[in-house]
Amino acid sequence: MAHIRRHPVDNSKWQVRYVDPGKRERSKTFRRKVDAEKFLIQVESQKQRGEWIDPDLAATPFDDWAHSWITTRTHLKPKTLDGYQSLLRIHIVPRFGGIRLDRIDGLSIEQWVADMQEAGLSASRIRQAHRVLSQILKAAVRARYIPANPADGIPLPRKPRREQLFLNPVEVDRLADAVDPRYRALIYVLSYGGLRWG
Repeated sequence: MAHIRRHPVDNSKWQVRYVDPGKRERSKTFRRKVDAEKFLIQVESQKQRGEWIDPDLAATPFDDWAHSWITTRTHLKPKTLDGYQSLLRIHIVPRFGGIRLDRIDGLSIEQWVADMQEAGLSASRIRQAHRVLSQILKAAVRARYIPANPADGIPLPRKPRREQLFLNPVEVDRLADAVDPRYRALIYVLSYGGLRWG
């Protein structure tokens, strides 16, 4: 049963005692009774909606969680895994490593993205770093360490669009002349037919 009472040692503070969804008794202390009441209402509401997060898990440092997460990426190709580890080592852990999972917010991630842009990183590299960070935080949501992924919805730099190159009619003729004669018709159909590989 949840309740608020004066702190047993410091009578000027208020203590909230409650039972978490795992049936573990917990307590938290506040200076003001109104803050204790707000906290208790919030906890009970989260429990009823199934959104309660264990504060001990939420306090896990990002680098501890990221290390645990990367060891589970056994399904990745070695090159992809090396890329993830490089992004973690160079761009992600130096920024978020010692921060508790529940203290990483959208604004700090937006500032991180802006700092990478200012440092001259390419849009592609920034997007890759954000993708890895987001995957790590998404896994923390699934494991119920945090209630939501703060990396969701962060504006990212756009990749520059490459200018598409097309052959002119003279180049198409040269290409058709250069290939085996049985493929000449294919060159012309692909060049002028407007077909897609689907």
